Amino acid sequence: MKRSSSLMFLFTLLVLVLASCGPIPYLKMSSAERVADMHWVFSIYEQNYAPLKYKEQKFGFNFEDLKASYLVKAEAEQSNTEFFALMQSFVAEFKDAHNSGSFIPQNYKGYVQVAYLGFDGVRDGDGFYVERLLPTYTDPTGYPIYVCDIITKINGKSLKEAVDTEVSKYRNLGRNESN
Repeated sequence: MKRSSSLMFLFTLLVLVLASCGPIPYLKMSSAERVADMHWVFSIYEQNYAPLKYKEQKFGFNFEDLKASYLVKAEAEQSNTEFFALMQSFVAEFKDAHNSGSFIPQNYKGYVQVAYLGFDGVRDGDGFYVERLLPTYTDPTGYPIYVCDIITKINGKSLKEAVDTEVSKYRNLGRNESN
């Protein structure tokens, strides 16, 4: 009996400790915390990123200089959300489709916004061909997108321009056509 209650206590303690170690801070991070997190990201690349020297040569950057510039940015006054975007920008510097940073919505409530556009399709030249509407709406008659539409602009920008200015700075696949 005593052993099972001790095990139950240890299990409960472990669950409480793990629950208190949420993956994302809910209080505003300090400059020191942001810098420490950037050092953690840097260490992942220094120890595990095989093509580091190749990427330096291919894209003409020096990893040490890149780290220094991101540390300055991390030290600057900013919100947690801005800092998380900064970390994703660092990852995008390597222009590598096999390399990304992401936030899982259920683990980062209030920080990640996921939007489903309600349609699916394929690239068609410089546009996007809508193949089907997703079962998002019960009454699609008022929905402004239709099957067989070709979307060529987002908020007045071409799709390429929208991706280049809004997406690639956080997720760069390394080839403009892939982005």
